[in-house]
Amino acid sequence: MIKIILADDHKVIRQQLKRLLVKVKDWEVSAEAEDGRQAVRLVKNEQPDVLITDLALPGLHGLEVASQAQRDSERTRVVVVSIHDDEQYVRQALENGVLGYVRKDEIARHLLPAVRSALAGRRYLSPALPKVHRLPGSTGQPVAAQGSGQPLSSPEKTYLRLLTAGLSDTEIARQMEVSTVAASLLRTRLLQRLEVKTAAELIALAREKGLVDDPNRE
Repeated sequence: MIKIILADDHKVIRQQLKRLLVKVKDWEVSAEAEDGRQAVRLVKNEQPDVLITDLALPGLHGLEVASQAQRDSERTRVVVVSIHDDEQYVRQALENGVLGYVRKDEIARHLLPAVRSALAGRRYLSPALPKVHRLPGSTGQPVAAQGSGQPLSSPEKTYLRLLTAGLSDTEIARQMEVSTVAASLLRTRLLQRLEVKTAAELIALAREKGLVDDPNRE
């Protein structure tokens, strides 16, 4: 039996992952974690075959979780599921021993192939991700902190553009062809990154910084 641990602070995402995984014969989700530190403890205790983790985990970043998990359990292969599709994130994930990287809006199509590849010791990246031709060196840039000047990802830019056009998360999800959960996660991530609390503040800041076109500006 293949044992899999899930680490994501959103229960609905864990449920979505689990529904896909348990369809495969001899695969089981043996434990679930809501934060990074819990994920590390579970991996150490359970010694799973696969850890599927988000990057933006409370308590401990997903890349730290991936590194620690592999130190505590040599058999554990790591697959990342994330809304982040920046090349920097993908490179750093690979540098930290991650074998699979799936964008959250591509889970339905690419999660199972990513897990199968990881179990076989092969890398698997969502087709929509940047093509990473080589691993970064040890002097690579650290993961950007919230509120840093790192450029927005393509999904984040699209979400902002649609939000400033007056669309709801449900309408944005339909336009982007993603789940409403994924759209909500994009909003949460943007609020955190741009250090604002409301959608109105997010729209105002986006226009002020030139992240989207301001219809009132000549």
